[in-house]
Amino acid sequence: MASAQSCVASGVALIRYKKLGYVELNVTDLARARQFYEGMVGLQYVARGSEGEDLYRCSNDHHSIVLHPSPQAGLKRVGLMLEDANQFAP
Repeated sequence: MASAQSCVASGVALIRYKKLGYVELNVTDLARARQFYEGMVGLQYVARGSEGEDLYRCSNDHHSIVLHPSPQAGLKRVGLMLEDANQFAP
């Protein structure tokens, strides 16, 4: 992989990431979403979180998908694992 110094767009170094850390989604029906993500996608259910969210994994990480109950479905947030946190050092 190229270093952060060699990845430049419009004179600004791009953020280099190692992998997708997790995705959090809002879903309107947790039970139906669980059937889909376990049965169709093949994710492993991990646990129910303290705020009612369901955690799933598709690797050795604790979780990689988080489903939040919500009246409106959609993307909540995405987390990336950086190659090197020092790329933000002044």
